[in-house]
Amino acid sequence: MKKFTSGICCLLLFAGSFAQTINQKLQKAFIQFEADSQLKHAISSLYIIDAKTGEVVFDKNSRIGLCPASTQKIITAVTAFELLGKDYQYKTELSYRGKIEKDGILNGDLWLTGAFDPTFGSWRFLNTKENIILSNWKQALIRTGIKQFANVYYSEQAGLGLQSIPDGWIWQDIGNYYGAGSRPLNWKENQFDMLLKSKHDKGLLTVVQDYGDESANFDNEVLSAEKGSGDNAYIYLTPNSKHGFIKGTIPIDRDSFKISGSLSNPPVTFLKKLLDSFILVNKLQNIFYKAAVIEDYKSGAF
Repeated sequence: MKKFTSGICCLLLFAGSFAQTINQKLQKAFIQFEADSQLKHAISSLYIIDAKTGEVVFDKNSRIGLCPASTQKIITAVTAFELLGKDYQYKTELSYRGKIEKDGILNGDLWLTGAFDPTFGSWRFLNTKENIILSNWKQALIRTGIKQFANVYYSEQAGLGLQSIPDGWIWQDIGNYYGAGSRPLNWKENQFDMLLKSKHDKGLLTVVQDYGDESANFDNEVLSAEKGSGDNAYIYLTPNSKHGFIKGTIPIDRDSFKISGSLSNPPVTFLKKLLDSFILVNKLQNIFYKAAVIEDYKSGAF
């Protein structure tokens, strides 16, 4: 009995020393992290608990309110993995309502339904790239026998509201790629690339070679700055807006300098791409709102 008791005590002492060692290692690592020159005028926090016991392993500034920035994505990803499971797949659907006549004319309309897929059209994966998505959807329509249709409808799901970004996001962020909101239909991570050409001298206005977002137009106020100054240009564009502007600076002597923005209306951008890949006869005509956020696209044959 004495040997058994002494054995338990040893295990407890070992466990305590092990936990203490982890805490000490974390303290040492965090001190080194805070010593970085980039954090000279910053505040950081770290809070670690044992997932099994709930015991606090390390705590530094956990009660100070800080902006989580991109670290918030960790919580979102873990939550999705926990609730949806590792085998979950998003289903963005293109369907039709009506009857397909013998000549391939759809006596009805196409309907696009988003599923909040964050990878739809993303360049990061082979099966989500733009050309793959558009080709698969076109072939799927051809297999149904549809050769001509009148309208394509897209609608946001009821009860979700029309805002794609939360309160509190600053004006300088929301028009840039890292400030892109989330929609039931996301396209290419709701991001577009704009190409600028700078002059040989500092202070001169740049030239926009490619605006990138076909659903909006921009006023350009970006100037040329010293070589090596980096990307200091910002895009100002609100969700669903058709007009924005860009300001700031990019380095001199750059023929094709890329800055990335947040798509004003990802569903509109996607449907234009989709219809452009279909239409051979008639061109895309008017886009207008019906009911809440239902958009009617006039198209033709393919």
